[in-house]
Amino acid sequence: MRASAIETMQSFYGEEISLERDWKAAEKQVWTQLPSILEMVVDTSSDLGRELRELLAQSGSVVSTALTEEIQRVSVPQAEQEASIELRRRFGVVKTPLAFPVFIDLARDEVVARTVVKSEAIRSQGAIDGEVSQVVNTLQLFFADRLNAVLEEQQAHEFALAESIKASSDFEVLGPVMDDATAQFDSKLETLSEEAMVLEQVLFNLDSLIRVETYQAVESTIMSAARQNTTFTRITA
Repeated sequence: MRASAIETMQSFYGEEISLERDWKAAEKQVWTQLPSILEMVVDTSSDLGRELRELLAQSGSVVSTALTEEIQRVSVPQAEQEASIELRRRFGVVKTPLAFPVFIDLARDEVVARTVVKSEAIRSQGAIDGEVSQVVNTLQLFFADRLNAVLEEQQAHEFALAESIKASSDFEVLGPVMDDATAQFDSKLETLSEEAMVLEQVLFNLDSLIRVETYQAVESTIMSAARQNTTFTRITA
């Protein structure tokens, strides 16, 4: 059985492969902007605001744990890939035909390592997508419930305004009172309409907001690895 590139590095050079800092995943932080954006929609001091903060904290923790675990999984074959590339750098360019068998073996090892990394990274993308989709659904339900409540309140005010106008239509003496009531109704309806528009916008953009921030957290690791080619590195003199 052939030794791995990591084992070869250790046995030949007494060295271990050190991955880039982003691969050495402590708990991966996500959603640096998302909470502040969403909390603009809901009064943070209200019960609803506290519920949103708790929901964001719980969801963020779930996604953060998933990202950290997936980075750790992909970092194992990533270390093998880095070791295989380093062995080829140390071997250098082929200067004699007799060295070609070793060159071929090292190049093959790198191609295999790159293929494994790419495959694992793509699998990790799928796992992360699944976690993110669940979080998106949970937050969409939260904001959809709030939107429905706002729309129901808006309808209730519109009905109350219509009924008030109808009831006072035969009594001119109530004109000044109705003018004041209508102004209050109009102000409240405008506020509710604006809140509904903001909530609709949040619901429309929520999926992309969450995915963009989530994927940015693993752009230099899993996302990059999933896009990499699987050909061997060209070593020049």
